[in-house]
Amino acid sequence: MTSIPGILIPAFMLLTPVAPADTSTVFHLAIQAQGEEVATGYGVLIANELLLTNYPLIAQGDSYAARDMATGAQLAASVQAVDADSSMALLAVPGLSGDPATVAMEEPETGRRVHLLFPEGSQREGTLHSPYETPDGKVRYRFTAIVEEDEIGAPLMNNCGELLSVNAGNLSRPVVGDANLGVSGARTELVAFLNAQETDFQTSEEACLSLQEQLRQAAETEQEMEAERQRLEEEKIALEGELARIESASNEEQQQDEEQMLALQARRDSLEERLQAQNEELSERELALTEQEQLQQELEEQLEQQERERRQQEEEFTRRQTMQRSIGVGIGILFLIMIALLLLWMRARKRKMHESERELAIAKSQLERDRATFPDVVLIGEESEEQEVRIKIDGNALARSESGQIIGRSAADANYVVGIDRISRRHARLRAENEILIIEDLNSLNGTRLDGVLLQPGEVHAVRDGGILTLGDVNFTVHFLR
Repeated sequence: MTSIPGILIPAFMLLTPVAPADTSTVFHLAIQAQGEEVATGYGVLIANELLLTNYPLIAQGDSYAARDMATGAQLAASVQAVDADSSMALLAVPGLSGDPATVAMEEPETGRRVHLLFPEGSQREGTLHSPYETPDGKVRYRFTAIVEEDEIGAPLMNNCGELLSVNAGNLSRPVVGDANLGVSGARTELVAFLNAQETDFQTSEEACLSLQEQLRQAAETEQEMEAERQRLEEEKIALEGELARIESASNEEQQQDEEQMLALQARRDSLEERLQAQNEELSERELALTEQEQLQQELEEQLEQQERERRQQEEEFTRRQTMQRSIGVGIGILFLIMIALLLLWMRARKRKMHESERELAIAKSQLERDRATFPDVVLIGEESEEQEVRIKIDGNALARSESGQIIGRSAADANYVVGIDRISRRHARLRAENEILIIEDLNSLNGTRLDGVLLQPGEVHAVRDGGILTLGDVNFTVHFLR
């Protein structure tokens, strides 16, 4: 890592003024060399009076300036630290104010929604295409948001608005399909660089959920709110029945009943207010869920559009290759050598396309698995005459698990723990396949029985609703919660 002492250098470039905003996270940068403007780009506020940007951008000049979005003032900047390996740099800008960016808690998965952030909150949407390794062993990320030449240094944000890295421009163009892919560094390099400079930056305290996960959580919250609303409705009906009983009581108890009636009336009014608030919140949740579904649909349409463009590019390249071959072989040995080199290039191109198709297939498979559902399952058994044992299996988690979930006595080895000595540490495995519950004995000491039949280790059997599953000597009745 290279460190440059902070020296304030005045800048003389005049920028077109814009309407000031209350706070800003992204700022315009002007790069000059020997008094002449040589480049423009962006920096993101990472801490107090510190801008994070792309190192090759500032390496073009010897003086720098940032525009304060709150005042419109042009502020001189100095280089505080650079790291050529990670292509990142820190600029100190005295007097700069704004809202520092929050660094994401973890690296995102490929296929996740990202966007480039610009001044005044404007952004350009895209998706995280794929990681790749540079010749010097550094990890970089491709993303589909189109990058203009003067947008180097713009921050790359995840779908939760948290900083992943800074934009380093377009990829070099060894193949036609990479023409619209931007490139950025990895989040781990960003954090390492900021920690090395002892920068007081903010990091998110929780992982950023994908749109699919947010949709699933919104749906679960909606179900919980609907159950709460139903409970409040039932309580309201019960209270109204109690009020009717009090109103029909004898005259001797009238005064006491009236006081109770007033209290119950107040409670009913409070419940009605809570119910109204719950209904309003439920409506807001339903609207948010609809918006999330629209975003998901837009993302899938973007992926389909990218696939069509890739196929068109491959067909165009194949057509051009055919035209080149039709010119003839009269040019001689030199032309044959060029054709051989072109074929090698085409093979590399097709390998990359196959890799992209495989990545897309993996993403679609993961999406289907994440959407898989299965009813919850409850196993009810008795360890003794006075002690009942219940095991509740999360159906959706079971359907989305590739290897199934394990019932056993050990918390380190099992997903569902049963503290009974006759049950082995890893006793049996449950899986959900094609809407069927499957049981497999894992060579347990006391064995597993299904409807009285002893299961051989490694054999799989379908479990019906209401069936009897025996683990060791404990009989469990199987209930599907449809």
